[in-house]
Amino acid sequence: MISVFDGMASRNYTRIGDCVLTPESCRLHQVAAGAYDLTMVHTVDPGGKWRWLIEGNLIKAPVQWETLENAYSGSELWIYETIANAKLRDDPSEPRSISYQEWNASTIYAIGDKVTFSNRNWKCIYFDDSSGQRFIPPYDSPWWQQISSTTGGGTVIATLNAGTKVIWIEGAYADTWWKVATYTGGLEGYIKQSELTNEQHQTPEEVQPVTITEQLFRIRKVSKDTGGMTLTVEAEHVSYDMSASLIKKAEISNASPARAIELCMEGMFTPYTAGNVYTNLTNASDGTYTKTIKGKNLTYALLDPDSGIVATFDAELRRNNWDLYIMRRTDTDRGYRLTYGKNIKGVNWTRHDLDLITRIVPVAKNEAGEELYLDDVYVDSQYISNYPVIRMQQLTVQGQVGKDDGTGTDTAWTETTLKAEMARKAQERYDVDRCDIPTAEVTVDFETLGDTAEFARYRALERALLYDIVRVKDERIGLDMELRVVETEWDAVRQRLIGLKLSNAVRANTSTVAGYAVRNATLTTGKIDNQALTEIIDAAADRAVQILS
Repeated sequence: MISVFDGMASRNYTRIGDCVLTPESCRLHQVAAGAYDLTMVHTVDPGGKWRWLIEGNLIKAPVQWETLENAYSGSELWIYETIANAKLRDDPSEPRSISYQEWNASTIYAIGDKVTFSNRNWKCIYFDDSSGQRFIPPYDSPWWQQISSTTGGGTVIATLNAGTKVIWIEGAYADTWWKVATYTGGLEGYIKQSELTNEQHQTPEEVQPVTITEQLFRIRKVSKDTGGMTLTVEAEHVSYDMSASLIKKAEISNASPARAIELCMEGMFTPYTAGNVYTNLTNASDGTYTKTIKGKNLTYALLDPDSGIVATFDAELRRNNWDLYIMRRTDTDRGYRLTYGKNIKGVNWTRHDLDLITRIVPVAKNEAGEELYLDDVYVDSQYISNYPVIRMQQLTVQGQVGKDDGTGTDTAWTETTLKAEMARKAQERYDVDRCDIPTAEVTVDFETLGDTAEFARYRALERALLYDIVRVKDERIGLDMELRVVETEWDAVRQRLIGLKLSNAVRANTSTVAGYAVRNATLTTGKIDNQALTEIIDAAADRAVQILS
């Protein structure tokens, strides 16, 4: 049943009267970690149901059934409260008291001499040995200037009120300091253990399993064909409502995926209350996320293909109306197998090596800020001998010898540790991005495929879900690999899958730095790791703000 609802409602939506729609067609298109939209054609019916198909209203349509479980809200944290006037510092040290020799009326001083008197420090700015003024104590003499009684120590980032919640990151430093972050805003620094109280252990809360059967789509565009007396309605999944919610500032440093999500939600100008974001990536062992997000919407923070949370952790994105589920990749294999059949109408097989890379040259910076290369210069793919031409790519890795290594442990890169990181980043291009394997795609149009004799081998795929793994074999071109379902096309009227796309190019190569045209395509010649790209973009944005102001 396809219905229309009042768009002014949030989670407590109610159907408009008895407005069950009778569309000619209603198709849902979904892309892995990307677009999810609806296109519907509806007649201008005598009953006037078409009048409710206006921008902003909600369409509820049946979708492929899927059960989501083992998801959690929150993350595992050790939370403390601060005492009054606790100091959050940028370094694990506080100013120490200093003192000089006690002032003595019988001592002859010179300009620049420093003394201590009445627990305060003074500096001599004028002295006349023949004047009786020399016997007057510093606090009552114009010859002396009061100076600081402390020196050194970390700069105070913030003075915290009593009861301010902070999250333990690591410790201890000098046996008395811990590195913490404020629970709200993620302001990070060091605090004395003696200024912390009320220890609490927060664990992720498991949410009840939910079975997805219907989804809401918000109407964005309506076109009327006066000749055919039909309306074409374009709508996007209601989860995109979060695109209207801006993050004021979220300081995320070495946070677990779950905590990174929390910081995005907490850093908003106004709380996003329409839905929740759940995940089973709850621990730092699932990877960590570092980024400062300012003035961006929540959709960007989660789904940006370059450095969003979903892309960073190669997670699976599931949607249940306003709720999002960011889940660990499962590579679910339901036993689907495909073997190429000759000239099958409705099935398109594609394979290309336009983005193939088999030799990576990682580069960072040495202590002088010049290019730093590996001793062996490059890292080769294990498949490099499988291809007639070696395809090289330079990979820019964020890091400079002698500078902070970004681990949050006050350690700096050495040439050895930075080269190890460069080698790891290069290998990650092979292991995660799979840049050394040709791109393979299979697109199946079930409607065009029809009831041909070859249909049986594809029939099982009508039950495939987004992110499922399918084993594909094409002996003509030597293709035998596992592909993932990355796009689906669903007919909400007939309630059946009518098209899907399989691909091994799950993560789009969108971080290309340079390239040149080759055979009407682009051959990648350079790439930059996501962290470096993020810092470059943020620095450019800050510079633009400075220029404009």
